[in-house]
Amino acid sequence: MPDSEVVGIAKSAWKYEREDRNWVGRSSRAILSREEILYFAHHKKGGDALLLWCFLIGQHATRKEAIVVDREAMAKANLLPGWTAWRYREAIKALRELQLLRLVEGGQRRDDLTFAPNRYLLASAMAESRQYATGTVVSPRQSRGSRAEP
Repeated sequence: MPDSEVVGIAKSAWKYEREDRNWVGRSSRAILSREEILYFAHHKKGGDALLLWCFLIGQHATRKEAIVVDREAMAKANLLPGWTAWRYREAIKALRELQLLRLVEGGQRRDDLTFAPNRYLLASAMAESRQYATGTVVSPRQSRGSRAEP
């Protein structure tokens, strides 16, 4: 590598360190734009959906493959303190309605009469869309012909 490239990389790394943006070795993070946060406001269960979404993207944002989202296991592990399996179910349902989780498989009954956990793909963040940022994207919960209010 040329010296100039090494110096450039070192300066960039040091800038991240000075600005406290070096997350290596720290807990996971979820970064959302204002538009992304407001997107959840259009849904009756948007608050819980937002909290679960932040947890999921903090843990799995870099994954391209499907992830397991097992409401029973999450409740038992107390991942979000005090949440019941029912509360996870409702938040997952809201995320599906908001088109942020797409079911790819799951729900099949096993031999022991339990169900296989569902596997989902995390959708791309809606704020990447210029249409959403300008308020022209309609929330899935709104009727046709109305606009999302930014």
